[in-house]
Amino acid sequence: TAPPKTNGVTGVKTGTSDLVIPSGNGYNAPSDWYFPTQADGSVQANGIIWLQHGFLSFGGWYSDMARQLAQETNSIVVTPNIFWFDPLFEGEGEAIAEMFTGTRPALNISANQAGFQGTLPEKFILSGHSAGGRLATTIAGYTVDNGAAADLLGVVMFDGVSMGSFTTEVTALAGAGKPIYQIAAPAQIWNV
Repeated sequence: TAPPKTNGVTGVKTGTSDLVIPSGNGYNAPSDWYFPTQADGSVQANGIIWLQHGFLSFGGWYSDMARQLAQETNSIVVTPNIFWFDPLFEGEGEAIAEMFTGTRPALNISANQAGFQGTLPEKFILSGHSAGGRLATTIAGYTVDNGAAADLLGVVMFDGVSMGSFTTEVTALAGAGKPIYQIAAPAQIWNV
């Protein structure tokens, strides 16, 4: 089914800001935001897409993909930079899931600082490439625990890797009726 507001998107406005993830003293993730614009410059998005970069890569490497997702789905896309070997940021999946609860202050502040006016839409998709797909699935599992999954439309992994078992998350999402999609090349040693 086509989303209700895809017609009328004529461009994508971009902005950059810091996204403070509430973990410990806060984890500062520099983030790129992509806002689908109508002909009059307004943003009337259907939802949000969290697009997580893969292992040893950066959010900016996904700018073409993020721009296309924003334009074709009429969704606000955020690509946060989370550095994989940072020992100060443990428990990132649970901390990120908490950002999708309540009034979502951290997400709204970051979007506003990146140039968005107003409050972000409620519906969201968690997505990621490679190990970012694993993190997206982990975050989604925690949204089932904290109640935010009510607005979660699903998870999309792009050549996602499990990095071990994630049976708990898959089971929780299946129980909540939330799909996980994998868009992938044929399995190789690096993506199984």
